[in-house]
Amino acid sequence: MNLYTTYSKEDLNKVSAKDLEIVKGYSNNLNNHLNNIKQRILIDDNTLISIIAAINAGFNIILYGPPGTAKSTLSQFLPVEFYGAKCNMHTADSEWNVRKVIGGLTVSYDTSAGEPKEKITPKEGYLVEDIMECYESNLCAKEHNTVFTIIDEFNRTNMDECLGPMFTAIGSDNKTLKLDFNKGFNDHLLEIQIPKQYRIICNMNKYDRTFTNELSDALSRRFKWIYIGAPNEDQYTAENAIARNNVFGSVSTIEPEMPSTFESIVPYEDSNFFKETIESPMLAVIDELRKDLEIGTSYKIDSIKLAYHFMRLKLNLINWDEYDGVNETELLNANNLDTLKEKLTDPAKQDPFEKVINTLIEETIDAALVMTVIPACESLEEEDAIKRIKNLFDKYIRCTKELGRMKLIF
Repeated sequence: MNLYTTYSKEDLNKVSAKDLEIVKGYSNNLNNHLNNIKQRILIDDNTLISIIAAINAGFNIILYGPPGTAKSTLSQFLPVEFYGAKCNMHTADSEWNVRKVIGGLTVSYDTSAGEPKEKITPKEGYLVEDIMECYESNLCAKEHNTVFTIIDEFNRTNMDECLGPMFTAIGSDNKTLKLDFNKGFNDHLLEIQIPKQYRIICNMNKYDRTFTNELSDALSRRFKWIYIGAPNEDQYTAENAIARNNVFGSVSTIEPEMPSTFESIVPYEDSNFFKETIESPMLAVIDELRKDLEIGTSYKIDSIKLAYHFMRLKLNLINWDEYDGVNETELLNANNLDTLKEKLTDPAKQDPFEKVINTLIEETIDAALVMTVIPACESLEEEDAIKRIKNLFDKYIRCTKELGRMKLIF
């Protein structure tokens, strides 16, 4: 189907501007959705919530870590469970180029006159095909809600070269993707808008952040990096149960539940609690980091977006029935935690409530920083700078672990 001749520009613009939607009722049913994934994959809530927060905030993702940690399964399971997405899997290799990924000219054969005649025709690449299918999912009432591109073995090719015009389109507010390969063939289809509901999830099998093919800093920043690690000793018993059930039980047959109804993702709404307890200290960390690194305003913008969505998801996991006298709305409007604690009808609940909220604050800042500024720390070389970074991120567990994986020895 040729979208630009079958549908009007107005129809296409409506689709491209449509925000990604999430499964209806997710805020009240978040634990059940997470547990559906965790039945099959050994993974912690904060990692799953980081992925969801990044997708909700509009970002593309790279899942990386050692082999065998179910990155490919996860990258196809979660988008269906939460977004009703059709996941198109592509495995990168050294033969990939911009023609295969975006599109280019190819040789075809015309047999209409009997003897085959060679002719040159344009051919869409993997990503453009998926983007077109994303449009179709809306215009043709497909059973799925949207389309995500999944790229396995992301580091096995030169992605800077392969992405070509996609590089600019995914890194700016102007989401126009140029299709220059159509010039002289399909002049009505020389560009297309990347739909707001389209995402790319990439998988890399690496223990650290050294690649078979180096990604440029600019390309690296266009994705949010999330580490999928191997089980630690405390998880061995749970891991053994999942492994055994994959062989003798029904774990391997567990599939994501395709949603039938959707709702809007929680919009950005200013909050005293968020600004005072999460945003301000988080931006102060970035300001401090600038003593050793030159990083721009985009890092702050991305951090705020990711932290906000992570916080809103984590708030859904708090059992508010335990804390009679306070609720999520009152928390978001509170200027400080002490005033809110005093509203609890049971004074014995004040300390446990404070611990839960302080943990939420710390995990939220940790999650946002590990996906934004931590990758920029890879360029640090001076010993004094590395020591300062250690102290700066000392209380943020995921940040500290990520720095260690980047070969910064503390």
